[in-house]
Amino acid sequence: MAALVSTDPATIRLVEVMETNRRDSADDFDSFFRGVFAKTVAVAQRITGERASAEDAAVEALAKAHVRWKRIAGQPWREAWVYKVAVNEAIRKLPRPGAAVPVPAAGDPAEYVGTST
Repeated sequence: MAALVSTDPATIRLVEVMETNRRDSADDFDSFFRGVFAKTVAVAQRITGERASAEDAAVEALAKAHVRWKRIAGQPWREAWVYKVAVNEAIRKLPRPGAAVPVPAAGDPAEYVGTST
């Protein structure tokens, strides 16, 4: 398998899982992965608004596809399934309304409010 150029831990984890769980259909999945990864990231990025979260969502979706590859490999809807899973992952990563925003422990609170004293 060609090496992916990424330092993202989730991507590295996916590649490791793929290499340790080689099956007869592994070459098919590798080809599928290369064919849909960029578009899956783009779909997720429309939701998250940032590349890193979108890549995480795409990797999670493709990891789930890899686990289910024997069942979905021949299905005409497999790409749509991956995109849907990536969308769900991206939505899950969005901050929830009313969720606490982490505030640094040290520093002048005025820096975070936008006013100075």
